[in-house]
Amino acid sequence: MQENLKKIIGSLDRLPTLPAVSVKVNALLRSPSAGAGELARVIENDQSITASLLALANSAFYALPRKVVSVKEAISFIGFGAVTQIVLGLGALNTFRKLNSKGFDREQFWLHCVGVAVLSRSLAKASRYPRPDDAFTAGLLHDIGKVALDAASPESFASALAETKTSGGPFYLAERKVLGVDHGTIGEWVTRNWELPLLIVVSARYHHDEPKGRTGLQQANDPCVDLVRVADWLVVTSEIGFSGSAVAEEPGAETFAHAGISMQTARGFIEAAKSEVVSTAALFGIKT
Repeated sequence: MQENLKKIIGSLDRLPTLPAVSVKVNALLRSPSAGAGELARVIENDQSITASLLALANSAFYALPRKVVSVKEAISFIGFGAVTQIVLGLGALNTFRKLNSKGFDREQFWLHCVGVAVLSRSLAKASRYPRPDDAFTAGLLHDIGKVALDAASPESFASALAETKTSGGPFYLAERKVLGVDHGTIGEWVTRNWELPLLIVVSARYHHDEPKGRTGLQQANDPCVDLVRVADWLVVTSEIGFSGSAVAEEPGAETFAHAGISMQTARGFIEAAKSEVVSTAALFGIKT
């Protein structure tokens, strides 16, 4: 198993890098002097991301008072931070969507991820989490370790899928059993390697863990991680898309308390979210 783990980690080095626009936007996010004009100029260099951003801005997702026709207008209405988060998420999604998979339905996988993103944002707003768009991007990329594992080592990923079918349990436990590592650890590696914001890193790493089990990283106990964990559970149990297993462990009371929302309230968002998931997925070019 140790040799297999070394092979998987070595294969990750061959994964594609983020698009240039995402790299530049990430740098602007870290710069205290960056402004809306500079951000708009960077984004406008990528026609695909510009089109997706404007489509999202003009959808019911934001329900803006009027149609926006430029990236700069989108930044003005939605906010600098929200736009950077959306662009980072779109960049990562577009990068991995170019890679094929033989035994894993990527469209259903990305539908699952969009579902978690939409519900993470809805739960964040209900719990008064101050950065709901950060929760959206963290939800969109929470399972990035799965698609990275499939791309880097398809044999290893296939083994984990087979074990999940045999055991009938959560995917991450199957990964740990047959590979000695799970997609949370791989997701941390990928998001760190891409130098994405730490909140995305910790959400990818810890979205299957209760708060007391998260150690070693700053922001590991940010409520965003709990919101993503609850959203992931709701999406899996509601059969929105498919991410490798139809089974998800119910979050504990500590997770709900940390997220600032009750289980009953969280469940109440499912039906309303389903139509929003479909429309948001369509904006991203994901078939439902």
